[in-house]
Formats: sequence, structure tokens, C-alpha cells
Amino acid sequence: MASLSLERFIDKSPEHPCDLLVVGGGITGCCLAYEAASRGLSVLLVEKGDFGGATSSATSKLIHGGLRYLKNLEFGLVRESLRERRIWENIAPNFVHPLPFVVPSYDREKTARLMLGLGMNLYEWLSYDKQDTWDPEKSLPGFRMVDLEHALRLAPGLRPERLEGAAIYYDCQNSNPERMTLAFLKSAVKLGAKAANRAELVELVREDGRLREALVRDSLGGGLHRIRFRAVANCAGPWVDAVARMASPGQDGPVAHPKRSEGIHLITRPLSGDHAIAMATPQGRHIMVLPWRGHSLIGTTDKPFEGQPDDYRVSRASIQELLDEINQNFGHQALAYGDVLAAYGGLRPLVDQEGDSYNASRRYEILDGRTHGAPGMLTVEGGKFTTSRQLAANALDRLAELLGEDLGESYTDKKFLATSHIPDMATFREGLARAFPWAAAQTLSLLANDYGTQAYELLALPKENPRWAEPLGPHGEIEAQVVFALRHEQALTLEDLLLRRTGLAALGHPGRAVLERVAELAADWLGWSAQEVQRQVDEADSRLRLP
Repeated sequence: MASLSLERFIDKSPEHPCDLLVVGGGITGCCLAYEAASRGLSVLLVEKGDFGGATSSATSKLIHGGLRYLKNLEFGLVRESLRERRIWENIAPNFVHPLPFVVPSYDREKTARLMLGLGMNLYEWLSYDKQDTWDPEKSLPGFRMVDLEHALRLAPGLRPERLEGAAIYYDCQNSNPERMTLAFLKSAVKLGAKAANRAELVELVREDGRLREALVRDSLGGGLHRIRFRAVANCAGPWVDAVARMASPGQDGPVAHPKRSEGIHLITRPLSGDHAIAMATPQGRHIMVLPWRGHSLIGTTDKPFEGQPDDYRVSRASIQELLDEINQNFGHQALAYGDVLAAYGGLRPLVDQEGDSYNASRRYEILDGRTHGAPGMLTVEGGKFTTSRQLAANALDRLAELLGEDLGESYTDKKFLATSHIPDMATFREGLARAFPWAAAQTLSLLANDYGTQAYELLALPKENPRWAEPLGPHGEIEAQVVFALRHEQALTLEDLLLRRTGLAALGHPGRAVLERVAELAADWLGWSAQEVQRQVDEADSRLRLP
């Protein structure tokens, strides 16, 4: 598995040539790096923060078709999303799992139940190939309508007043978006791509009127690195306009004023059974209560954000607004601020400039820089997590035009991700349990999902040091995950370890003792001084506390 270890290429040399420089290490950038490497291009990816650290980590943890987009008549987007949902079930079976949804029908409108049934039938028709999964465990049942009593048995948290019944349908849950983003990056690295986090693009240089070179600052070491490329892809998400301005200063092009939308989510105690609940509010929005790791995940908001993305933080006011909305529409027992165990949020970059952010399209655009004063650049705007792989495949077709050469056809829909070669998840889980009988069932389940085939390598680490088998809290994580992240996954800060490699802080602040133990392990690998350990712990402690 050594070929899947991530190493910062900027640590090796100050100059780096490549065919394609990808700017941005979220799901879009990592998918594009994988797609480009699969077509034989040399690829470098730079990310100014951490891989999957911004918008990609702020999702509802779903791989879904987008049922609500039907009301906007976006049939093409829904069909593409449903096709990609099936593909992701196939190529990433450890991350993507069937999830039943309950959609309640209330008598606010006489036609509500009829319209719900029509929408479900259309959604079912658009997902006509959902049974074509490599692993039968991933096959999704069809929808059905149930009466009031059945709906309350499946989702006891629903308000019963004026409830007529519900629709039951299936989409998929993404068990860990941050690690799934990392799995795409590892797939790219296995094919020869190289990546660096904490590496910020600071300048783009032209030669003969075309972008040919980038200057990248190492945020840790402080040095500047020169990267020569044949093409550059702007996958910077909420920062897409900043990169565009760098490419064509003074130009007021199509990405100069992007629309950004804030979406936040809350983690609470479990509020309803093992079915997700998706509700339409009287105001015309939708809100979800999702089962996740023994807790409830509540989301999401959709509010315009006008500030600078670097300044974005989840606010107390945003948390309270979402609490008020869930209390008005769900359950009998109101949730108080103190019931929130964790909150996270991010900024969605939207293509649609018209209307409000909630109704804005989640489609994407791929722009050739020759049309807006940035020859040599592709810019990716918009999109949703579920369609990122297809977006990348389409971008490579545009890149072929830009480079003037044949880059072949995409095959990423036909191959397991590098850490996900698992034809049968049930058999895989059984084999993992037999190989490591000392591991708790909760730990085995967590590692099987989040690490796929690399779970074997991780669970072998305690042979070096038995202490690494010890738990780091009540949710199944063990010390070996920290060691694995430090050795193989380019984790460079305590927040990287807690939020995006191990998930130790995904369900709330794990306690200062856990922070100190993880920092102690990191100090041995990263050479932190006692002062740096204290700084990392204090910063993480502050970051993980609710506002």
C-alpha cells in the first residue's frame, strides 16, 4: 500500500513541471486529478488549506439524485445525479450505503399527497438503472406510499397532527465525505499524480500570452515553489473568483462575482429511527433529519453569503435559526442550543445568478479561459458532491480541446477507487473481523467504511506498538488511525487529524484529554516543540467549541 501514501511534492524540490496543475483539493479538484491521471497526464494538485477541508466537508453526507430539483424541472441534473449515485455505489462501496427516507404528507394542501406520489414516480423512472450494482447489497428498493400509522412507526419523531401518510424511498448516505475526497486523491496518486496541502497559489505567470507558470507558497515552510504547466484547472470552490482574478487581473469575466450560499448542519442525540426524514416546510424549503453514527444530523440552511470566504465561520445566529426551523416542523420536544453536540458549515459556489440561493441550480459549468482573458486555464464553477466524478470526466474532454490532443475516453466509472476494491461488503467485513478478533465491532465497522482495503494496513499497526490499539473515545476510533494519518495521509495539523482523517471530532468536542493525546502522537512524527503542541491544542479546543 506504500504507493497510496500521500507526500507533499513541494518538500522535494522548488521547481515542478507538469501537464496539468489543479488548484483546489476539494472533491472537484481531487476527482479532476484522478480523471486526468487516468488519461495519462502528469498532474500536480495544490490546496491552500487541507484536502476536503472547506465545502467538501460541509455536506449532508448524502450521495443522492436531488429529489427536490424536480420541482424546478431540472430533469437532466436529476438523471445525471441518479446515474452517478449508482456509479459511486459501485466504485466506492465502503463509503456509499443505501439509506431509506420518509417523506411525510400533511394536509396543508389537498393535492399534496397526489403531487408527492407523482414526484416519486418520476424519480423512480429517472433512476431506471439503480439495480445495476456490482454488489447486490447496494441495490435500492422502489418507493412505496404508506399510511399514517406506518409512517409513525418508521419515523416516530414526526408530528402526527394533520399527517396523512408518507412516501418511503431510497437514496444513499456517504459515510465520510472527507475521507471519500481523500480516496479520490489517493486514486490519483496511485496513477502518478502528486499533491500538496498547505500550499497556496500566489501568482500565475504568462508566456506569449498564455498561462504557463504558477508560484506556490508553502504555508508551513514559507518558501516559494515554481510550477510549470501546460494547463491549469481552477477548482477553488468558494475562492474561484480569487484565482480567476489572479489569472486575468482587471477582467470582469463570468466568474468575477460568484454567488455563495451558506449551508450549516447540526449533530444532536438521535431524534428518530434508522430512516432519514425529509420534510417540506410551509415556507417552501426542505429540511432533513438523518441518522448518522448513532446520532441525528440536521440540515441544511441555504442563505446568501456576501463576505470573504476566508472569514466564514458558523455563527450562533445561524445555529439558532436552524434550531427554530426544526422545532417548528418536527417532533414534540423542542431542541435547545445546549442539545447541539456539533455544528459545521460551508459555502456553496453557485452558477445560477438569478433568484434566491435556495432555488438556485446545483448544475456546474466548465469555462475555457480563452473566452475570458485567461488562456491556458479551465475554470469549474458550481456542481454538487454527487456529480463531481462526471464533472471531472467532462472537464477532461474540454482539456483535450484546450491542449489540442486526444486524451481518450473516461473509464473512472468502471474501476474501484484505489482503497475500495471490495466486490462484496458483507464478505469484506467478515474477513476483517476474522483477521483482527481483538478489535471492537464498532471499530471494525468504522474502519471498514472509512478506510476500505487500507483498514488491514491500519489494524496491523498495533503490532509495532500495542498502545495504538487503544480507543480514543466512545465511538470506535483508535490511536492507530492517528499514526496512519501522520505516516501516510499528509496530516499536518491537529485539526487535520481530528476533523478530516480520523473523525474524532465529528460528533462534537472529544475532550481536551483526547486533543492532548493526539497532539502528543503528532509531535513525535512532525517534530513539534512543547510550545507548538500547546498552540495546536488551544487552537483545536477553540475551533471545536460551539459559538
